[in-house]
Amino acid sequence: MTRKVKIPLSTKFVVTFVPLFLFAMLMTIYAVQRTVTLQYMERYENELQSAANAIERELNTRQQSINVQLEQLAERIRDDHEFRLHVSVLDEPHHPYIVDYAPMYMPTMGFQALEIADANGIVLSSGQYRQAFGGNALGLIRNIQNAEDETVLAWFDHPDGYKLCLTSIHTFTIANRLYYVLGGKEIDQEFLRGLQANPQNILLLRTPTRFISSNPDRIEPGVLDEIDLENDEEILPDWLIEEYSFSQLFIPVVDRNTIADGGIYLLHSRSELVQLLSNLNEKIIAITVVGIIFVIILAVWHAGNVARPLRRLAKRAANISLDSLDDNFNIKSKDEVGVLNDALKSMVQRLKISRLELAVAEQKAAFAEIARKVNHDIKNGFIPIRNVMQHWSEVADTEPESLAKVFKERRETIDDSIQYLQDLARNYARTNKKIELEPVNVHEVVGTVLRNYQDFPGKQITINSNSINEELYVSAERNQLRRAIENIVCNALDACQNSDSITITTGKDKDSIFICIEDTGPGIPSEIRDKIFHAPVTTKSDGTGIGLMNANTIIKEFGGTINIEDTEEKGTKVCISLPALQAASYTNESVNEEVTL
Repeated sequence: MTRKVKIPLSTKFVVTFVPLFLFAMLMTIYAVQRTVTLQYMERYENELQSAANAIERELNTRQQSINVQLEQLAERIRDDHEFRLHVSVLDEPHHPYIVDYAPMYMPTMGFQALEIADANGIVLSSGQYRQAFGGNALGLIRNIQNAEDETVLAWFDHPDGYKLCLTSIHTFTIANRLYYVLGGKEIDQEFLRGLQANPQNILLLRTPTRFISSNPDRIEPGVLDEIDLENDEEILPDWLIEEYSFSQLFIPVVDRNTIADGGIYLLHSRSELVQLLSNLNEKIIAITVVGIIFVIILAVWHAGNVARPLRRLAKRAANISLDSLDDNFNIKSKDEVGVLNDALKSMVQRLKISRLELAVAEQKAAFAEIARKVNHDIKNGFIPIRNVMQHWSEVADTEPESLAKVFKERRETIDDSIQYLQDLARNYARTNKKIELEPVNVHEVVGTVLRNYQDFPGKQITINSNSINEELYVSAERNQLRRAIENIVCNALDACQNSDSITITTGKDKDSIFICIEDTGPGIPSEIRDKIFHAPVTTKSDGTGIGLMNANTIIKEFGGTINIEDTEEKGTKVCISLPALQAASYTNESVNEEVTL
């Protein structure tokens, strides 16, 4: 039964802390409104906005002046007969007269960048970088023309890197051919300083790659370099925002590839505000100190009332386990602590019931898992016996005189399989499941598997064995290693069709011995490829799905690994890697054996 809460903990804390926070907040708002709003904000905002408007007008004026100069230069070029002769008649765009044209006029125009280009954007003459002729400036031209604002900043090539200029562009025609003349004045410290009337202000130009300041000596070195210019949210350092009010003008910045957002920040000193805020802070600090002391006293008192019963509940809850389910929860309280006490008591009762159910479920699951493993291993053990029996029956029907000979040839397979089943029975009967490791000859185990699976009913499948002529020994348990390999081979045989093949390759790589089973079947679906070694997964209607999982468990017990490798064509390649033991002899000769099923 759920206990009703008479006075919730949330109500207790609200009643205690809300009046205190409201009092502090109202006092702070009153001081800020009276001191800052009435004495400062309106005047400072108006002054800053007026200065920003003046800078915007000055930029527009300089932009128009540049445009007029470029228009005059374009008119002069159209009237220059020698220029017309070389570009339209003689088709000599790289003539020295053309190449030196922009450098000749740029100083007299007061520009730091000037370029003349044809309709394809090919630079005919560059004033700031004489070697730029022949280059392509079409991207820069298009970006300048596509910029929506009248005021545009552009990056021009320069021998020392790039030069940022307040830019304009003008077009003209000679003999029905379109030409561009573009250029402007460099944006540097002096340029920015000339845009503002108040020398106490700071003007910052932000581009996607750098900051340019009108007063760099008033900003700490390296501060602007730390700003992430690609992060639009990181505008200015906190200390600048604290010491200056600022207004921003947005100006596009273009280069040959992009049109980016740039901006000019006008920083206006807050020295008067600092003094006012100093007085305000003294008042806030005094109010805050008194409020904090009062809040701490109440918080400690209430925290003690809340924490004590909770600590008792936590201590008792910490002692709960499936082996020790003590339901000694008897805290009497009419708030959430009482509800928690009842919930813990109810939980303990449910755990007692669940403990019994869990024990029964675990026992059933253990028996089911053992049954699946026994069924799978016995099924694999009977496959060679069934194949030999079928072989004997066929010989008895077709060549009865050879039955005794074939019986002797295949009897070893029957003996191996019976011994294998007996060993499995002993292993499952042992109470101690620890496997005793011994030196195992890999060639003998692989040979046994090949011999036992020579005939697979209903299919004509070729098994190829490829191994080096060197004794390969690993530390393992022989039947368990055979069991792991047979699980993989059985999976491959089930997947393959007539005319498919299986290749078992053994070899040595440094200190490891590998056994790879590769088939040319349809392959393993990608959706189950990562699960087959760790969970029961099968694509067969009558399969248990534990063959590869058991193989993985066995190989791990021997200190090895098992994985699926990519093949060049279709099929599946499963590779086992085990630590190598020293063999008796070493040769590099290859031994190949082929068995047709």
